[in-house]
Amino acid sequence: MVYSTVVSNKPADPQERLTYRDMPTPLGDLRLVASPKGLRGAWFTDQALLPLPDGWTLTDSDPFLEQARRELEEWFAGERRLFDVTLDPVGTTFQHEVWHALCALEFGTLTSYGELARTVNRPKGAQAVGGAVGRNPISIIIPCHRVIGADTSLTGFGGGLPRKQALLEHEGSRYLSRSASARRVCDGQAELPW
Repeated sequence: MVYSTVVSNKPADPQERLTYRDMPTPLGDLRLVASPKGLRGAWFTDQALLPLPDGWTLTDSDPFLEQARRELEEWFAGERRLFDVTLDPVGTTFQHEVWHALCALEFGTLTSYGELARTVNRPKGAQAVGGAVGRNPISIIIPCHRVIGADTSLTGFGGGLPRKQALLEHEGSRYLSRSASARRVCDGQAELPW
């Protein structure tokens, strides 16, 4: 099953009205941002790539923000595995290809940068895919946390490795440390000390 989301590939209008709200999560506050077309962003409020809310309107009444908040609460509570909120991230055509491929990953499914590159027909483009994954503006809903190293290492995450580890654990993958080189622990695999 894939996420039933719509991702716009049109450039952002600088005059477009953006609304936002913050919501608490078990992993820290998340800032949700919406355009008139859908959810534009979801960043943890301490993330380095969090844009400043210049010109944005703080509100609790935007329907996209409310739907995203409700669906994320259900996801964290274990009551939801798929998101239905309409998405409207801004990015290049290639970034959108990668984000669409991420949205096709089912709950609990992990992939590597190389596998994701092959999925978007760029078999030698793992590094470029890594760049697109790193620019994902909608944490959790576009599940970039599901991308790990080919050797099952955690690698990076814009929200920090402790959050990535917690998100993966929520979906059934266990890691014993928060190091970027930590390896996944699963049935039949020895628990590694790093």
